[in-house]
Amino acid sequence: MQKLVLDVVYDEKNNAGSKAKADVSSILTEQMGFSQVQAHEFKSMADKLKGIKMVHEVMQTVQSGDTILIQYPTYFGHFWEQQLFKKLKQRQVKIIILLHDLDVLRQDNLPKYKNIEWVVKLLNLSDVIIVPNHEMGDLLKQHGLTIPQIDLGIYDYLQPALSKPRNEESTPCVSFAGNLNKSTFLHDLPESPAYQLYLYGMLDGDNSFKQHNVHYQGIFPPDVLKDQLPDGYGLVWDGSSSNDLSGKAGNYLRYNNPHKTSLYLSSGLPVIVPKDAAIASFVVENHVGIIISGLDELATKINAVSQDQKAEMALNAAQVGKQLRAGKYTRSAVAKALNTLK
Repeated sequence: MQKLVLDVVYDEKNNAGSKAKADVSSILTEQMGFSQVQAHEFKSMADKLKGIKMVHEVMQTVQSGDTILIQYPTYFGHFWEQQLFKKLKQRQVKIIILLHDLDVLRQDNLPKYKNIEWVVKLLNLSDVIIVPNHEMGDLLKQHGLTIPQIDLGIYDYLQPALSKPRNEESTPCVSFAGNLNKSTFLHDLPESPAYQLYLYGMLDGDNSFKQHNVHYQGIFPPDVLKDQLPDGYGLVWDGSSSNDLSGKAGNYLRYNNPHKTSLYLSSGLPVIVPKDAAIASFVVENHVGIIISGLDELATKINAVSQDQKAEMALNAAQVGKQLRAGKYTRSAVAKALNTLK
């Protein structure tokens, strides 16, 4: 009996989403004895119309009794995902889903039938699911998920360790990495001499900010970004407001595990996260950062951290970062999922 992982090859560069899935595939194949089943992303409508080819190619590699891990969403489209899952079930192949995103929660203008129940019906075709956190798992259960689920906790982030330990800056530095075009809340931040904010990611048009303590640094591939982040903190925030988790993107933080959290911790940085975000419980339990209600609290919350607290957070962030770079959380969750299938 084989252990397989469906590895969808993406052409995206400087993209956290493709890195998250690539890291899972690397951990499974290099550390857990899985074999890769490669399929290429659909780049056009013509590719989608030939989706049956992808299904056939995958089915040629599996046998009855095998186990395959599929990272959802594959972006092959709901129809072809459904066809693949059904074919696998017919051949008595066990399916583990590792959930990265639930796009129906964060995308606008979807048809009414594209809702959580629509996705859960597909997920229920698998045998066990690894969810990002307890909040996402509870949401899926409320909408009909019946299969066993395992909490991941946080996404691993494979990269080399920093060449030198991080040091405390005289003026606290805060880094924010992501799609800056949709991060309009950054323009609403009050200017403050209490910290310097460094921005990394895609930003079209004018890259200057009215706040003198906000600095755009450019775009860097995920594997080199850690070397660009200054010592200090990594910021997690999203949505239409700087005061609360509003809008679809803000509300989505209540259920997902932002990959930027893993980037920061893997790079040795304590994090600053919203108190209502699902990832906040991980941050509190592991003492690796600061919890805020709104971005207007940044200055006061940072200034309130004592030297001892700062040292403890930095030490804990370094320890968790080492675990993320080693693939601990993926290994643990997949081992539990495999055990569930016995």
